[in-house]
Amino acid sequence: TEMGRTETEGSDDLSVLKVASSKRRSFDAKSFMPQRVNAEISRRYDIDTHEIGSGGYGKVFVAKDREVKDRLVAIKKVIIFDDEKKVAFMKEAQIMKELDHPNICKLLETYEQGKFMFFV
Repeated sequence: TEMGRTETEGSDDLSVLKVASSKRRSFDAKSFMPQRVNAEISRRYDIDTHEIGSGGYGKVFVAKDREVKDRLVAIKKVIIFDDEKKVAFMKEAQIMKELDHPNICKLLETYEQGKFMFFV
């Protein structure tokens, strides 16, 4: 075996690499961060209509968490133009889940509604 790879008859390289990759990773609670698909973000957050920033793919707003008293959050709202962009945003969310630094915003959760994705 090479790098923890186990080969079985009829297996393709992708499934073998997935198994090898999963064996190398340790348990990470951040990987269980909520991703809410077709959930109404406004049920959890009261989003201010005034944007605090914008970029090529979306805008950033301040919102009040309805479940945690006195907690304000930033919500990045991006437009999913196509499947390629959706994959890119999903990768961005995965990377953000793994970051832990005092000068980097923590990703609390993500929402996907229609053609929009929200990073909280």
